[in-house]
Amino acid sequence: MRLSVVMGCLFPVLFAGMSTRGQEVSPRALWASGPLEVTAVFDESVAQGELERFLGETISYELPAATGSARLPRKLRVAGARLEDGGRTLVLATDPHPRVTEYRLGVSGGRSLSYRLNGVQAEWSEPDDPPESPRRVLWLPELSFAGAAQAVPGSAPHRALDRDLARPGRLVLTTQLRLPPGEGTLEIRANGSIEDALLGDAAADPLDPEAKAPRRSVDLGAEPRADLLFCSITLKTGMNAPGLRVSWKPAGQAESRPVDRTACLLPWAPAAAMPGVAAANSPNLGGGDAARGRRIFTSDQAQCAKCHVRDGQGGKVGPDLTVLRVKDPAWIYASIATPSAEIVPEFTTYTVALKDGQVHAGVVRAIDARVIRVTDSNAKSVDVAREQILRIQPSSTSIMPVGLAAALGAEAVRDLVAFLMSEPEPARSR
Repeated sequence: MRLSVVMGCLFPVLFAGMSTRGQEVSPRALWASGPLEVTAVFDESVAQGELERFLGETISYELPAATGSARLPRKLRVAGARLEDGGRTLVLATDPHPRVTEYRLGVSGGRSLSYRLNGVQAEWSEPDDPPESPRRVLWLPELSFAGAAQAVPGSAPHRALDRDLARPGRLVLTTQLRLPPGEGTLEIRANGSIEDALLGDAAADPLDPEAKAPRRSVDLGAEPRADLLFCSITLKTGMNAPGLRVSWKPAGQAESRPVDRTACLLPWAPAAAMPGVAAANSPNLGGGDAARGRRIFTSDQAQCAKCHVRDGQGGKVGPDLTVLRVKDPAWIYASIATPSAEIVPEFTTYTVALKDGQVHAGVVRAIDARVIRVTDSNAKSVDVAREQILRIQPSSTSIMPVGLAAALGAEAVRDLVAFLMSEPEPARSR
């Protein structure tokens, strides 16, 4: 089955404003090609000069209503753009995608392109390549190749994968599956050899070294709950492109149903709701002194100003705290005492593993199309080349250290809360 079969557009929105010779160009597909990257494929070449308009632009998204936050659009910054495949493929370098939700890229004429973090990561390697260094990494909309064939027409990377599948090698498909609750079996069927398969804690039995016939069928039992289940399938490639069908069969039922794209989340996508910790119960917070609280905010003990801005001054590792005066004192206390209970999406902490074995953890910002910056809890930053990133995964733990409330003591916390709730100083005194 070829991945380049022409189809109707997966995302039914027009891309207005990008053109060649004054004509509008519409995308065939749009997807998150990585935690820091978005790709769009067009029918015709896009002019190089059109890239300038994207730099500094933002991609909007809304938090799910379950978080309790106001449904105001939040922003994902675009830091770089490049064209590939003779101008038919646009790649945008972005800040990390912090939540599973709908993302919208605004374009001229008040229109937008939308995409979600559904999909499968495909990695193709030659037989002797190390597993951590695949030759090709790209997005597929689902585990079924028949569905993938219809979703990415005109994509040069997918045409290249098309050719790779006919060569000796291995194809590793990874995703997170949201399956119906209750016991059941994931049925994996292929027209080629299934080398390995994993679903949560369930793994396929090792292949018999003396087996001559390819394994074309694997069944993995599981009992899905609220959490997503990590799924990985490794196929042998060569001669004929492998076909694949993945279905879920609930226990006690005779028929199985195909696992569709809505059940697949990209392996690097964060959980729909980051699993934090319960917010702390607040003590009596009345009677604090805002002037003393200001001194505590900038003190070496609290070190709040190292990471947070207040009244236009301070570090930018964490959220700007000038607006906290509109919050409830108990909410502010909980943010100090249990910082991981509610994490602002833009300040999600990530673990960034590099190909040379180094690992960095902190808030990630895109600098440009080639470099990201990771800032840790000590406000120390390191710049990392995108091409050196092996993996980037979100954390459910805030970059803010725990135990600050206990270390400061009840009186100092009351003063700090009073300062954070006070009116900002006039601009002339900042």
